[in-house]
Amino acid sequence: MPWMGVFYIFTQETILRLAPAAPGVYLLWRRGAWIYVGETENIRERLLAFARGENECVSREMPTDFGYEMVPVGEQRTARHAALIRELVPICL
Repeated sequence: MPWMGVFYIFTQETILRLAPAAPGVYLLWRRGAWIYVGETENIRERLLAFARGENECVSREMPTDFGYEMVPVGEQRTARHAALIRELVPICL
């Protein structure tokens, strides 16, 4: 199933305001490039780590937007994560 979620501007302020502290998958993007696809138990905390520059590849690629899907069940989250990586082929793994 292709990504059909909403994208938000990738800033700490936007992440704090809009990203849930819930499990799911998330994407980092900039025009013309999928930068990163991940899965986590806490979407907000993981996105904040990227915003703080805790991943060299992501920082270098300078994402402008993020999106997420809440997926509470671990097996479903892992499967969705793998499917998105195959489909989108992000720059950073």
